[in-house]
Amino acid sequence: MSTDAPRERDAEALLRRQVTDAGGLCVKLAPTEAGVPDRLVVWEGCIWLVELKRADGRLRPVQVGWHERAAAAGVDVVVLYGAEGVREWLEELGMWDRYAPTGDGCVRDLCDSLECD
Repeated sequence: MSTDAPRERDAEALLRRQVTDAGGLCVKLAPTEAGVPDRLVVWEGCIWLVELKRADGRLRPVQVGWHERAAAAGVDVVVLYGAEGVREWLEELGMWDRYAPTGDGCVRDLCDSLECD
């Protein structure tokens, strides 16, 4: 694994910033159970569970199992690989072009920096 490869948390920060700037919610889920996705995204009446991975990352078997259980319960888990995966998904939703990331220090940024979500 290259030390200069983008980190998963960089893609996660991009997702959070972009969704928040678009007026949505991007809540970090507490890892209370192995395999639980990283984020809950709510935007324009839709809800997604989002798993973030490095561009070269792989799902662990426990994550695949959790995603299968979520699917059986009627909920899909979106798996995004790196910042490019985040960008592509947000473009599909129409969120990327409409809202440029500002990183304006909003309340959500403050809350995330305190890890209170």
